Amino acid sequence: MDLFLDGGYGMDKYGLLKENGDMIYKKQISVFAEASLDTEDMPLFEGKRYYIGEEALMEESQNILNVIDYKQHEKTAPLSLWNVLQKENIKKEEINNIYIGLSLAQKEYAPAFIKRMSKFKVNGETFDFTGKIKLIPQGVGAKYAIDHFYYNENHKETYAIIDIGQLTVDVANVISGKIRSENAQGSEHEGVIKIIQQIQEYIAREFSEVISIKEAQEVMLTGKYNLFGVHDLSSVIDKFKEDYSVYVINMLKQRHRNIFKKYPKIYIVGGGSYYISKETLKKSEGISFDTIVFPEDAEYYNVIGSMVFSKLNRG
Repeated sequence: MDLFLDGGYGMDKYGLLKENGDMIYKKQISVFAEASLDTEDMPLFEGKRYYIGEEALMEESQNILNVIDYKQHEKTAPLSLWNVLQKENIKKEEINNIYIGLSLAQKEYAPAFIKRMSKFKVNGETFDFTGKIKLIPQGVGAKYAIDHFYYNENHKETYAIIDIGQLTVDVANVISGKIRSENAQGSEHEGVIKIIQQIQEYIAREFSEVISIKEAQEVMLTGKYNLFGVHDLSSVIDKFKEDYSVYVINMLKQRHRNIFKKYPKIYIVGGGSYYISKETLKKSEGISFDTIVFPEDAEYYNVIGSMVFSKLNRG
């Protein structure tokens, strides 16, 4: 089978493309915390053991790894891949190719990232995927999902893609059905990390607690903060979403004004798209809300697009 991994700073989205052409896509929280070496049921990776997922979230805040830049992502990315293999009970020998997403903001690291993911060791077992790693830029991968759901592979339409992640915002252009990779750009530290940081600041101010980025991410996802009971922060987070929507649209209008002026459709994808206030967009000047599309399952569009790309190239 082919495996598809859109390794995020918040969530890992992944897909399985079976030999019969069936596409399956899922997600898992991307969170790690160092464990003691005698915690033998946790993975041993590069001399350390790590809690993963829910076990990691239950650790002390200061022990949870904050992944906020490429280098930290590179450090834990092999563990994310290993975790998918374990979760889906996939043997490494069953893998033909692994398609992995990487933000356009980090394209300079592409060779190093391919090398990092090609060969690593967990629990003393070597996972060698040399020659099987295929990198598809985030945003660019989503193009094939948009074509699959809205057009067809031979379409001549023009549109723009805005891919909002936890850390990055990627923008790609499709002109007359063709992706213009030379115009594709990414920006770091412009994603919903800004909402997460506001949540951290709010909790420090209101509850006198310092929480990790991953814990703040959980608050953002659930609207609830657990501290000696459950606190409903949904209204506070709604305000943060409005603030972020104003910020990110103004940032995009400043850097990519042409897409709002000339492109007949703009698809907003990625997990961060769920945190954009449609009402805020409707009130924004310099935007025609009728041109903007929020696809269903938008967070999976890079994974789905990579699977569509793979199917097309199978013939």
